[in-house]
Amino acid sequence: MPAIDEQENEGLAKSVMKNKAILFLVSTCVLIGFAWKISEDRIPQTELARAYFYPALLDQSNDITSLTISQKKKSTRLSKQSPEWEVTNKDGFTANSRQVRQLILQIADLRIVEPKTSLVSHHKKLGLQEIKTKGGSGTLITLSSKDGNLVSLIVGKRPASTLSSQHYVRRSGEDQTWLVQGKLDAPADPIKWTDSSIMSIDTKNIEEVTITRPEETAITITKKNVKEEFFSLNELPDGFRAKSEATLSSIGAILLNLRFNDVKSANQVSNLKASQETTVRTFDQITIRMVDYEIGEKLFTKFIFGFPAGLPKEINAKFVKLAEKTSHWIYQIPGYKRRMIARQFSDLIEKISE
Repeated sequence: MPAIDEQENEGLAKSVMKNKAILFLVSTCVLIGFAWKISEDRIPQTELARAYFYPALLDQSNDITSLTISQKKKSTRLSKQSPEWEVTNKDGFTANSRQVRQLILQIADLRIVEPKTSLVSHHKKLGLQEIKTKGGSGTLITLSSKDGNLVSLIVGKRPASTLSSQHYVRRSGEDQTWLVQGKLDAPADPIKWTDSSIMSIDTKNIEEVTITRPEETAITITKKNVKEEFFSLNELPDGFRAKSEATLSSIGAILLNLRFNDVKSANQVSNLKASQETTVRTFDQITIRMVDYEIGEKLFTKFIFGFPAGLPKEINAKFVKLAEKTSHWIYQIPGYKRRMIARQFSDLIEKISE
């Protein structure tokens, strides 16, 4: 009996080993097959992730003649007037051409990270609805040539989990959405595509400022020379003095670092009556008239330069350039600048205590 038991145990051990070997072989084959499948699946995804979203756009960039950026409440339309660009919906005001070229290159450089949903019901979650639909929150960017649209791209939200420059996008007219990598500087505010600087004339060079309005007392402030820091208020009534030298001097700084919030063609005020005029005179006797007009609820300012005879060329050239730059335009200046010249004469004086 012991001999039989020993033979049975030996056979059982061989059988177990054989089964283990078969199981190991099967498992190995399964793992190899699974790894091969993963590898096969990943090859196209890897190639896709390296792909440009608009692979032909770089070669087409010189053919682009118009660019639009549209949101629900704002839009910018830019057109190429070789070699420069203009803001079409700001009466053709000069655009920052470098900024336009930068956006075109940014779009050409967008790379696919991965495809996302193609379900229209999920577009809202990614901010990729058509912008004209209710609740549309994305930005539509269109690049066109004379032959038609080259790009019609809806840009939605950015992933909350990443700090890099990634965006959810989809091509307008297509349901498929994508996650792409790359910067996109595309403001829909047309003013952000311009150089909003009007001029900057140092307060020390200002000799006199006069503000006139119909049926109101004129305001005139003056300095005797460039070394004086503060302006004096002219025509003070007896028993009154200026409230604040600082307030008067802020009026004298009206042309320092002057920028605009909005701009229009000067043709829009050719038949309008001015509501106020501010005349600034420099110590070189150059005058800059700021003539204000009401358009809707906004005030726009036209600049008119006057030049004395015999002005040195270097001084004359600077102001002639400013005159040419501003001659065809009217500007809405910032609120804090507007407040400097909106004061009435009575706001600037106080009774002298007895």
